[in-house]
Amino acid sequence: MDYTKLQALTLGDQGVEEAVSVNQRALIDKILARYASENTTLRELLQNSDDANATSVEVHYETKSKLLLNPTTLQRTRASRLILKNNGFPFRDQDWTRLKRIAEGNADESKIGAFGVGFYSVFSVCDDPFVSSGGECMAFYWGRTEGTKDQLFARRARVGGENEKDGWTTFVLNMREEMELPNLPDLCRFLTTSLTFSRSLANISLFLDSKPLITISRISSPSSTLALPTTLKYTCPQKMLNLQSVASSAVQISVEYLNAVLYKPDPGPDTSFRGRFLKFVTAEPEKPQATTDWTSHTQATAFLRVATASISCSVKPSYAQNLSRATKKPPPKQTSLSLLCINKDEYAASSVNDPVFRDLVSFPNQGRCFIGFPTHQTTGVATHLAAPGLIPTVERESVDLVDPFIKIWNFEMLYAAGILARVVYHTELAALPGGEAGWERAIHTMQLFTVHGSTPSAKIGQSIEEAFHECSKTYSVPIVSTQGVLPSSEVRLLGNSKITFLEKVPVVPRIVEEAKDASAFLDRMVEMGLIAPVGVEDVVRELEARPFGYAHVNDLLGWMSGNAMTLQDKQRILNVAVAVAEDGSVYNLGKGRWFQNAKVIPEGWPVPLTCVPHALTKKLDRFALEMLGWEELDPLSWVKWICDTKKDVVGKDLEGDKEFAATVLGVVSRQWESLSPSTRGELVVLLRGKKCIPTRNGMMKPEEAYFHTVNLFQDLPVIETMKGVKEKVLIQLGVRKTVELQIVFDRLFKGGEWSHVELITYLTGVKDDIPKKEIERLKKTPMCTAECDPTKRYLASDLHEPNDTLRALGLPILQWKTKENKAWKPLSDEARFLYMLGLRKYPTVDKILELAASEDVTLRNNALAYFIARYTGHGYVRDYKPANVQHAFCPAEPDVNGVVKLYKPTMVFTQPLVAMFGFPVLRRDLWSASLQLGVKADPPVDNVVHRLLQSPPATTEIARVQFEYLAGRTGDMAIEYVNQLANAKIVPIATLAGKIKHVAPNTCFLDTQSSEASFYREIFSYVDFGRIANAFLKHVGTKLEPTQMQIAEMLVKSPSDIYRLAQTDEKYLSLLRQLAINVASLRKNRGLFEQLRQRPFLLAHKVIPARDGAQAGDDDENDMQAHVLAAASDIVIVDDFVSYNHFKTDLLAAPQEDALESFYEMLGALRVSTVIKENHRVAGIAKATQDTEELRKLINERTSLFLHETSEAVAYDAKWLARNLRVVMVDKIQLQRTLQFGTQVSTQTQTTSAFVQQIKGACQLNVTPNWDFYDIAQALCKLLLVKSKVHDPLLFTSLLTTDLKLLRRRGYNVDRILANKEEARKLAEHKRQKELEEHEKALVIEAVKEKEREKKRSIQVERTPRTPQKPIPGAFPESTEKHRLIQTPSGQQEPQDLYGKLRRKLGWGGNIDNTGVGPSDHRPSNSNMDMAPIHKGTVEHGPLAAPAEKVTSTAQLEQTLRYAVSASHPADAKQVVSPPTTATVKEAVSTYCDSSSGHNSRLMGEVSGIRFYVSEDVPDEERDNALASFAKDLRDFVDILKRLAGVFDCEYRVFNIYYDKKGPNIAFNRGGTIYCNLRYYLQLHAGDAGRGKTSDAIIYWYVSLAHEFAHNLVQEHSAGHSFYTESLISQYFGKVVPLLTGPGQLQLEN
Repeated sequence: MDYTKLQALTLGDQGVEEAVSVNQRALIDKILARYASENTTLRELLQNSDDANATSVEVHYETKSKLLLNPTTLQRTRASRLILKNNGFPFRDQDWTRLKRIAEGNADESKIGAFGVGFYSVFSVCDDPFVSSGGECMAFYWGRTEGTKDQLFARRARVGGENEKDGWTTFVLNMREEMELPNLPDLCRFLTTSLTFSRSLANISLFLDSKPLITISRISSPSSTLALPTTLKYTCPQKMLNLQSVASSAVQISVEYLNAVLYKPDPGPDTSFRGRFLKFVTAEPEKPQATTDWTSHTQATAFLRVATASISCSVKPSYAQNLSRATKKPPPKQTSLSLLCINKDEYAASSVNDPVFRDLVSFPNQGRCFIGFPTHQTTGVATHLAAPGLIPTVERESVDLVDPFIKIWNFEMLYAAGILARVVYHTELAALPGGEAGWERAIHTMQLFTVHGSTPSAKIGQSIEEAFHECSKTYSVPIVSTQGVLPSSEVRLLGNSKITFLEKVPVVPRIVEEAKDASAFLDRMVEMGLIAPVGVEDVVRELEARPFGYAHVNDLLGWMSGNAMTLQDKQRILNVAVAVAEDGSVYNLGKGRWFQNAKVIPEGWPVPLTCVPHALTKKLDRFALEMLGWEELDPLSWVKWICDTKKDVVGKDLEGDKEFAATVLGVVSRQWESLSPSTRGELVVLLRGKKCIPTRNGMMKPEEAYFHTVNLFQDLPVIETMKGVKEKVLIQLGVRKTVELQIVFDRLFKGGEWSHVELITYLTGVKDDIPKKEIERLKKTPMCTAECDPTKRYLASDLHEPNDTLRALGLPILQWKTKENKAWKPLSDEARFLYMLGLRKYPTVDKILELAASEDVTLRNNALAYFIARYTGHGYVRDYKPANVQHAFCPAEPDVNGVVKLYKPTMVFTQPLVAMFGFPVLRRDLWSASLQLGVKADPPVDNVVHRLLQSPPATTEIARVQFEYLAGRTGDMAIEYVNQLANAKIVPIATLAGKIKHVAPNTCFLDTQSSEASFYREIFSYVDFGRIANAFLKHVGTKLEPTQMQIAEMLVKSPSDIYRLAQTDEKYLSLLRQLAINVASLRKNRGLFEQLRQRPFLLAHKVIPARDGAQAGDDDENDMQAHVLAAASDIVIVDDFVSYNHFKTDLLAAPQEDALESFYEMLGALRVSTVIKENHRVAGIAKATQDTEELRKLINERTSLFLHETSEAVAYDAKWLARNLRVVMVDKIQLQRTLQFGTQVSTQTQTTSAFVQQIKGACQLNVTPNWDFYDIAQALCKLLLVKSKVHDPLLFTSLLTTDLKLLRRRGYNVDRILANKEEARKLAEHKRQKELEEHEKALVIEAVKEKEREKKRSIQVERTPRTPQKPIPGAFPESTEKHRLIQTPSGQQEPQDLYGKLRRKLGWGGNIDNTGVGPSDHRPSNSNMDMAPIHKGTVEHGPLAAPAEKVTSTAQLEQTLRYAVSASHPADAKQVVSPPTTATVKEAVSTYCDSSSGHNSRLMGEVSGIRFYVSEDVPDEERDNALASFAKDLRDFVDILKRLAGVFDCEYRVFNIYYDKKGPNIAFNRGGTIYCNLRYYLQLHAGDAGRGKTSDAIIYWYVSLAHEFAHNLVQEHSAGHSFYTESLISQYFGKVVPLLTGPGQLQLEN
C-alpha cells in the first residue's frame, strides 16, 4: 500500500479541514506536573525579573489575619496572596503577547527563558494571575460558560497614572486557597543562592504583611582579567566553543534577617523508654539553653570569588537549525560561564556556619549548576557553576542530556566549564605564598577541585573532570612541591616511605601528601598517571648529584629494601652510591658483595674489602640485605680469605698470632653444626695445612698436635687450652687422640716380641682414639696367625672365627691362645675389635658356593645345606645374585644313565615339562629351596621357542604336550616370536602314507567339524591337538577357516579343483562373493592380484539355445545356461541386456550381481556396452509434427518421475533434457549391432522405432510413425543413466503409457503436473472465451444468413450418399462391441475379463490401469492428456484410419520375471535373525511384508521339505510343541505352497513357514528366501482349507508370493515394485487358474 499517495489525497481536495481543539486547563495541568519541585513559581518569576534587567526584587506574602510576628505564629501562618515586584524595564507589546502564549519562549538567545511555559507555573497556586507593568495590566481568567470553562482568557488594559510612574512590574497571585508559608529557612537559603549568579539583581527582600523578614544584597568588585596559561587548549572537542578570556571579581553577599525566621520548635524531652533509659545511663546534667531574642535581627556576610569565562560560539547551520527547533531560539554567538569559588582566606573570613549561607558556600561539598537559578544538578566539584548557555530540561531542575541535539551542546558547555576550572586552579596555585602557609592553601585548592560523583547525573562531573585534564597540552597538572609549583610530571610522591635523602628531586611536601583533604585529588592523579612516586631514576639522579653520609645511606638502603624493584635497578643505585664516613673514608656500595653478621664474625676483626661496612648494614635484617643482592659473609669465605690473602693485607697472622688463631677456630667451632658436610670438608682442607694450633711446643699443624689426654710419651706436642673451640672440630682438623701406629710399632715392637693376641688386646683398649686412617691401615696389615699354619701372618679378613661348624667346612680359623688360656668369646671386646678389622663370622657367598661346587660330594652337600639353612641369617639373601654366579653347584635330576650333573641356577628349572624341550630339571628334593637358590620354574620363553624351532616335535603326542605347555606361556611371548612360530614348520601332520610332515601354524586350520571345514578340509590342512594345545596354535596364527587371501591363492593355484569340491555353483559363487567383499585387501598384494586377473577362476555362464537355428535375440525359456570357469578378460558384464540378448550364445556373462560385477570389472572384465557397438541408419527426412511435439512434452513430463524412482546414477537430469530434447519423425530406423570381443566379430541387424543421437550438446530423439514406447524408453535410459538396469526401460515404459491419475493412485507424486495442466487449460479457456466475445456481434448479424445456408446444405446432404469422413484429430472414434467398456458406478471403466473378476475377488476393483485396453487407434484429445498418454505417432493424411498401435514385445519382461522367481533360493540358516529398525509398518498399508521389522525365529524342523520356524517371543513350552499342535494345518499349508511353487516354476524349498504371536507381516523376503506367516493362514484360511475349499487361500498366497518375488527386482515399495507385482500376477495367472477349478473352488463369472 502506498501511504504517501494516501496522505496526498487526504491533504488534497478530497479532505475536509477540521480544527484541533486544545483543553487548555488540562494542558497547563500536564505542564505543571513537570514543575513539582519546591519554589518553582518564585524561581520562574525571579528569572523573568533578571531577564528584565531588574536590580531589586520584593517578595510579599499577605495574610488575612495580619498577626503579630513571633516565632510560633510565623511557622503556622497561612498566606492568601503572593506579590512579586521588580524594577526591571516595563513590558513591551511583544512581552504582553508572549505572556499569553504557551510554549512560545523568549527568542533572545541572551535570555534564560527558552520554552515559554515558565510563567504558567503561577497556575499551580492561583487561577487568576494579574500582571501590572508600565501603566498597563493584564488579567487572566477561565471561561465561565459551559463550553469555555477549560479555556483560558486574558484581558489587557492601560490604566496609566501613578501606576505608570512607580517603575515596578508587579505579579499578583491570589491563592486558590490559603496556603502555609514555605519553609522559611529553606526559602531564605533559596533567595540567597538565587542572587549569587543573577546577571542584574543586586537586592532581594522578603516581606510578610509588609514587615521585612530578610534582606539580601550583593556587592561585586571590578573584575580583573586572568592570564590564560599557555600550556592549555581552549577549544572544545566539537569545535563549537572557544574560551577567549577569563575575568575574576570578588563578591560579597550580605544578609540581614529576623531571628524568628530560623525558629525551630523545641521537640521537648524524649519520654520514650529508650529516651528515659539513655538519660538514666548517661546521667549528663542538663545544660541551660541560651535564650534567643527572636524579634531582633542577625547580619551575616560571605566573601566569594567569581571567575567568568567569555566564550565564542561557532555552530554549523544544520546543527543550529536542529538546536533552534528544540529550544525555540538560535544558539548564541557569544556566551559565558562562571565558577563561584572560595579560597582559604575568604573561607576563613565568611560566616560559613550561618544557616542562611549553607547552600551558598558549598565547600567542601559539591556545588550546583545554575541556569539563571540553582538546579538540582551538582557539579562534582566544590564550586558552583553558572552557565546561562546550558540548556535545562523543561522544569529547569536538571541539565538536558537526553535530546540528541541539546546533549551535544550541553557537553560542549560542560567541557568549557572544565577548562575554566583548570584556569582557576592554575591561578590559585600561582598566587600561593611560600612555606607551609602556601602548602595549606594548596591543600584547600586541591580539595576545591577534587571531582566526586555528581548527582543526579554522574556525566556532569565526568565531563568537567575530563576537560580539566584533557585541556592540557602536556598532560600534566601543576602541583605544589618542595621546590615550588611545578608540573606534576616533574614532581614525585614520597608515599609511605620515610625518605630523608632526597634534596635535589622535587617532591610533594609530606604535610600535603598526608593531608586528608588532598588525598582524593592526589589519588586521582596517580590513577590517571599524572604523578608518580619516587622511583629508581629519581634516586640515581640524587646520588649522582652528591655523596651520602652514613645516615642517608642507611635510609637509602631501608627504602630500597622496602620497595619492589628488579635486581638490575638495585645494582644501578648501588653502583652510584658513595658513602662518606665521619673520618672521611669513602666506600662505593657497588663494590659490596658481603655483609657482616656480628653474631657469626665478631665486629672489629679483619674482613674482605668486598664486605660492606657493618655500620651501614647493622640496622637492616638479613632478608633486606639479601634482597639488595648481598650475601652474608660465612665462615668458609672468611677463613678462605684469611688463608689465601697476604698477612699484611689481612692485618693479622694466622700462623703467628695465637689470639687470632683461637678466634678463627672459635668462629668455625660456633658455626660447625650448621655447616654442610662439604663446607666442613673445605674448612678442614684450608686449616689442616696451616700451623694454626697453639701447643706447648709452639704453633703446629693439626695432624702434628695431640690432645692433652695422650700421655704415652712425655715429649709429644699437646694443644693449649682455647676458649670456645670444640673438641670435635679439632678432631676433624686432625688433632690426634692416639699415638700413630708406626710410632707404636717402632717403639714397642723393637723393644720385645708381642703376640698378635697381646697387640689386639692393647689396640682394643684405645680403639676409640684410633683415627679412621689408622684403622684402615690395621685392616691391611697381616698380624694374625691361623690354626692351620701358626708361622704365617694373615690379614684379619682372611680368617674365620674359631667355630666347629666352620672347621668342618675346611675354612682357615684364627689361632687364639692367651697367656691365661682363655677361650674365644664372640661377645668380648677383642672379638668386636677383630670383627671391625674384618674377621669373618661366616664364609662369603662366593666361598660357600665354591665349596658347594667341589668334586667332593660330602663337602658340596654340606656347603649347599649350610648355604640354604643360613640364607637369611648370614645375609646371603642380600649378596647372592643368581645371574652373577660363576659356579655350577645346582644338582639336576639324574639322566637316563643315573649321572647327576651340576648347573648354574639360571640353567636349571623346576617345571618337569621343560624336559620335553631338553632343559635340565632341579633335583626334586631341592624344589622347596628353589626360591633361595634363584632357580626359576620355567626357562625364558625365547629359549623355549628357539628349542622348538630347532627341534620340532617328532610325533603328534609330543606336539600335544609341548603345545599344551606353550599355551600357558603365550602371555610371555613377544610378537616377534609369535610371528616366527606362525611361519615355522612346527606342526606335525600324518600323511596318507603314514609319515609325518610338518607345516606352519598359519597354513593349517583347526578342525571344528563344521560344514565349511569339511569343504575346506579337502584343500587345506586341518589339525586337532585338544582344547589347550589348540589355544596355543590359535595364538600363533592357526585359524578356524582360511582367510580370503589364502582362498585367493588356492583359487589361483587350482581353480578347477576348488570348483569341483564346491559341488554347486552357488557355493563357488559364495567364495567369489567373499573375495569381492575383501577386494581392497587383495589389491594390496600386487602379485596375487595380477595372478587373479590372468587365471581362469571366475564363474561365468554361456547360453546354449534349446533349438537349432534360433535367431539372434530370440528368448526361449528352454534355453540352457552352461557355467564355466574363465579369466576376467574372457567375460563380459551385462549392462545392456537387449544387446547382450542378441549375442548371448557367443559371450561368457558374469553373474548379474552388483558386487560380483564390480569385482569382475576390477579384474579386467569388459562391459557389454563396450564390446557391442550400435549404428543407426535412418530412412526418410526427419520432421517435427504435432505428435512428436506432444511426445516431447510427454517425455519431459514423465522423466522427472522416472529419475525420482530409479536408484541408478544419473548422467543428465530432467531439466537438462527439457532444455535440449528435440523429437523428430523419420520413415524407418535400422539398427546394426557389431560385436568385437577378442577374436570374435559378429554383426546383427534389425529395425527399431526409436534412437537418440546427440548433436552439438543437444539431443535428438528419432522415432518412426508407429513407435514403440519400450524402444523410446530404452534409448532414453541409455542417455539419462550412467548404467541402465534391465528393469529401468520397463519402468520408464510404464510411466510413459499410464495416465497421471492412475499413477497418483499408485503412489506417484503427479500433483504438480496436474496443476500445470489445469493452469494451461484455464488459460486456453480464457483465451477462447475472449475470442467468442469478440465474434459474438458478427455471429448475430450472420445468424439469419447462416440459417438459410444450413437449410440448403441439409437438403443437399440428404440427397447425396455418405462417404467416409477424415477423422478429426483429437476426436474419440466410435466404439465397437468388441472393445466396449462397462461403466462402473464410480465412473471408472472396468474390463469384463477373468483378470478383472479376479481383481474384484481380491478387493482391487475399480482403480485399474486401462492402458492398452481399448482399440489400437484410440487417441485422446489434447484436453484429456492427463487421462491417458499418446499411443501412436504421426497422423496419416487421407481417408484411411490410422494404423493400429504396435504391441510391446514381452520377451524382455518375461525373462525379467523369470529372473525374479529364480533369484529366490532355499535358506540353510538354523535361525532367522533380522535387526529391527525404527520404521513403523502396519498391515493396513501396502507394505505388509516389511523385512526391516525385527525377526528372531528358531528352526523347529521340516514339514515335507519346507522348514518351519517359531518366533522367540512365543513361550518356550508352546514353541517346543508347535510342530505337534499345528501338524494338520502345517501339512495343508505346505500343500498349498508346493502347488504354488509349481505355478511359479520354482523349487518349493525357497518357501519357509514361520509362526509368531503378533506383528504386521504376512510374509517377507530375506536374501531371496520367502517366509510365510502361519498365523495369517490359521486365522484366514485354515477352516475352509480343512473342508477342502482352498481357492481363497490359493488366491491370497498367490498374490502374496508374487509380491515377494517382485522384491527380488525392487527392494523398496515403489511404483516399480507394483509394476512387477502385477506383471508377475499376469504372467503366471494361466497356471493358477486350474488350481481354482473343481469342487468347492472359486466359480468365476463368464
